[in-house]
Amino acid sequence: MYNILLKQLKIKKTIFLLGIFSSLLSTVISLLIPILSKNIIDAVSGKNLSLSSFSNVILLFIFQAAASTVSVVSLSYIGEGIVGGFRIIVWEKIISLRIRYFENNKSGEITSLLVNDTGVIKNFISNKIPSLITSVISLIGAVIILMCIDYKMTLLIFAVFPILLLIVLPMGRKIKHRSQQYQQELSEFTGYANQIISEIKLVKYSNSENYEKKRGTTQLNSLFRIGFNLTKIESLGNSLILLVMTSMLICLLVFGAVRISKQEISTGTLLAFLMYLLQVISPTIIILSFVNQLKSVQGASKRVIDLLELDVEDLSKGQEINIENQPLKFKNVNFEYDYGINVLKDVSFEVQPKHTVAFVGPSGAGKTTIFGLIERFYDLKEGDILFGNHSILDVPIKNLRSQVGYVSQENSLLSGTIYDNLIYGLRFSVSENQCIQALSQSCALEFVNLLPKGIHTNIGEKGTKLSGGEKQRIAIARAFLRSPKILLLDEATANLDSSSEEVVQQALKNLMRERMTLIIAHRLSTVIDADKIIFIENGQITGEGKHLELIKSHSLYKEYVESQFMNVKESQSYS
Repeated sequence: MYNILLKQLKIKKTIFLLGIFSSLLSTVISLLIPILSKNIIDAVSGKNLSLSSFSNVILLFIFQAAASTVSVVSLSYIGEGIVGGFRIIVWEKIISLRIRYFENNKSGEITSLLVNDTGVIKNFISNKIPSLITSVISLIGAVIILMCIDYKMTLLIFAVFPILLLIVLPMGRKIKHRSQQYQQELSEFTGYANQIISEIKLVKYSNSENYEKKRGTTQLNSLFRIGFNLTKIESLGNSLILLVMTSMLICLLVFGAVRISKQEISTGTLLAFLMYLLQVISPTIIILSFVNQLKSVQGASKRVIDLLELDVEDLSKGQEINIENQPLKFKNVNFEYDYGINVLKDVSFEVQPKHTVAFVGPSGAGKTTIFGLIERFYDLKEGDILFGNHSILDVPIKNLRSQVGYVSQENSLLSGTIYDNLIYGLRFSVSENQCIQALSQSCALEFVNLLPKGIHTNIGEKGTKLSGGEKQRIAIARAFLRSPKILLLDEATANLDSSSEEVVQQALKNLMRERMTLIIAHRLSTVIDADKIIFIENGQITGEGKHLELIKSHSLYKEYVESQFMNVKESQSYS
């Protein structure tokens, strides 16, 4: 992570150098002011004050303010730019991660990592680092001048630093630990809130408002406790530092007064020393605070660092091929997820070009996993998948996915217009007339024309303004525009009523024409006309053939068909 931040810094090197130079100039001017103030005080004591001396101090204040402004603006710009570039890198990393990462992590937690965790880093780089740079420069310069003015009182200041370190180091360790806890708790709450808001209808019709209020309140109270404990540690540390620094200032005042009474130093010298001391105290507090903030950022950045170390999909590795008119073959495929249970066991089958194959079997048998392997969402453990003579592992993922169309029961739509959703992901330009033709082929044009703005109507987040059947037909129209070589239908009519199913089935028939099509379905009407039906149980193929062949040879398939037939009769009797 730190290498990435340094690379971003190199890109903006000129502005960074301007900020450092302005900071140096501001510090040098601020170091001159106490000396001139000393001369003014001594001149007043000797009744020898000139107007030019006073004017010079005023001019220096003005120049210091200007240089300080340029420094702060430049370094803050650098900080914002570094973090902006860093966030882009994190975002691109997230988009490139394998699908398994998104299955194992809640969407709200991922969003929290992108926004909240990087926000902590942003605040640190944009605000704390510029302050640190100016503080270090000011501290070094002030200490050098203090040694020149009076080394005895300066040595008294140095005696305080070991005490400060005894305070800061233990506090820093506690802050790092608490910060990790806080970011984790914040991430979990963000994930929880994101889930509840996205499923608010379920909460409402389940009468679960009070239950979710209690769950949310519990998590927010936990977040408050961790945040308050973190604040207590930081406040205690800052208070102890301030106490030590104030005690040192009082000791110096007493020591300085004694030395003035002995005429070892003048009043102007003591005033100049105290002004320089302020230029030591303030930077010291900022630097010590920076150490604590650094521990906090290390805690918050741990998840970001872990994310950046994850493997990503290599979308372009391999040799591009055209999979049209190529048979699809599964050869002795075994697959398991992270939890070590075999989902597919020695699966072998073949699909000829332009044929339709239906996968049937109990839930959890491995049907959707087969689709995931074809889309390269997961890598094979054993066996191979071939398009003709080409292993799927030798085909670039980007090239493969551009030739595969996927329609599922979830009918994923994005916030925006119908047109936005139709052209999403296309790598070629599409005219509005082509979109209208796709809507016509998917039996969607009639209802789209009734919408206020037609194809440019906003359909809400996840298409909430459309019915289930309407969303499904938009998804089918999108597949038409992609013109896929292989079509995957994952229970595409599972959640539709009978009237919607009839329309969607016609749209799917239009889409399936002259294409290799793989279907997952539980409804008899969806699979009965397939060129081949594959029955899967517990990750194994236990039957393969046409509908009538399996009726005779596969008892479980026969039971499946009979149960479907009974369900159809029952639904007809209720209608």
